[in-house]
Amino acid sequence: MDLLIIRHAQSTFNTGNFDQVDGGLTGLGRRQAKLLGNRLQPDPPECLFVSPMTRTIETAVVALQQVVGLRAVLWPLLHERIGGDMSRYVGRPVSDLLRTYPDFTWMDESPAERWWPVADERAEDVVARARAVLDTLSRLSAVRRVALITHNVFAQRLLEEITPEASGCLASHRFTPGAITHAIMREGRRGAVVHMDDDSHLLNLDALMTEI
Repeated sequence: MDLLIIRHAQSTFNTGNFDQVDGGLTGLGRRQAKLLGNRLQPDPPECLFVSPMTRTIETAVVALQQVVGLRAVLWPLLHERIGGDMSRYVGRPVSDLLRTYPDFTWMDESPAERWWPVADERAEDVVARARAVLDTLSRLSAVRRVALITHNVFAQRLLEEITPEASGCLASHRFTPGAITHAIMREGRRGAVVHMDDDSHLLNLDALMTEI
């Protein structure tokens, strides 16, 4: 399986604006998401799973305008680590999300309104989520290409599980907003990274100055 791990495009949080509990994209982030969609269109994934946080959903909404026939599934396991300085920056209730984004479906058939953790997550909790995601993907044997739109810390944990030998360099790596890491999944959770933090599709940002 080809696995595309995508960090959401630039959000208000990335610019130091923490006024909102669940911040969305900036104008630059929306342009990045459009270019992401252009990049995905020639060989789109068969499945797109998205963290239910506003910045990841908005990345998917804009990107999907460029990708014909692809629908997104909100998967709560993909959310960013919640805890410490970010403990108050949580998500939105399921009913609110599905009302606002009716074209999206939810991974679970009967989701709880509050899908994010009640308490701060420990490091081992995030690792457990990453393993659960990869275990689920490993069972999608008939799917050739999957994309995840997620967050910096969770992308780190996913890649540490896919390539444990690279965990040392991943711990301090910050993924570029809107960039794609391409991995090939082999047996179980293990695999190999083909391209790390590829942002080549974002180089045309200067030519896309109109806000969308």
